[in-house]
Amino acid sequence: MEVGDPIGGSVGEESRSVQRSRAHDRRGERSVRPAPSVEAVCLEGLMRTGDKDAAFELLSRCTDRLRGYLRMRFEGALGGRTGVEEIVSAAIWKAIEHGDRYRPSRGEPAFWLWRIGVHLAQDELRKRAVRRRHESGAAVREARRPGRREEELARAVRELIAALPDPRHRAILDADLAHGGLAPAKTLAEELGLAEQTVLNLRREARVALRPRLERLLHDGA
Repeated sequence: MEVGDPIGGSVGEESRSVQRSRAHDRRGERSVRPAPSVEAVCLEGLMRTGDKDAAFELLSRCTDRLRGYLRMRFEGALGGRTGVEEIVSAAIWKAIEHGDRYRPSRGEPAFWLWRIGVHLAQDELRKRAVRRRHESGAAVREARRPGRREEELARAVRELIAALPDPRHRAILDADLAHGGLAPAKTLAEELGLAEQTVLNLRREARVALRPRLERLLHDGA
């Protein structure tokens, strides 16, 4: 049985009432957001009025967090402090460009600027990686590209093959040249309607006929 008090009601009821009141107060404290800073309110007003110069000055005072993070994480990849400062400047102008989207509820100006700057830095590094892959691929293709001397020699060899009297010799050597080596004898036999051994014999004959002409070509071009 619960003990009563002089005013009325029981001690147990009062205890439960106090507990409910305190829980309600705690929920209220959690639901209340901190008031936006003066900088956040000012930035929102400047963005709405389109005062870009004043917005630039305000945001320029909010770059310490972004600059420090970029120096710590990306300074080397961005090419030193010059690259960092380029990202910081780009972040400010990007923020001004999309200033109509800013609301204090989205975070303080320094945090909003930090998010924009980090995304810009990551995009820049991705672009540089793509450029490096492209340049590397172009360099490899250029290295594999035959020089003028090699192109002239290949053209002269094709002319020598075309001058061979036997059309079968020409067909087999042309196929070898296109293949970059020895074309499969079985495939050539099917295309020419010949036995595979006949193709091997004709290839040997064609090479024997071509060799002295090729030697003269190389001697003259030396």
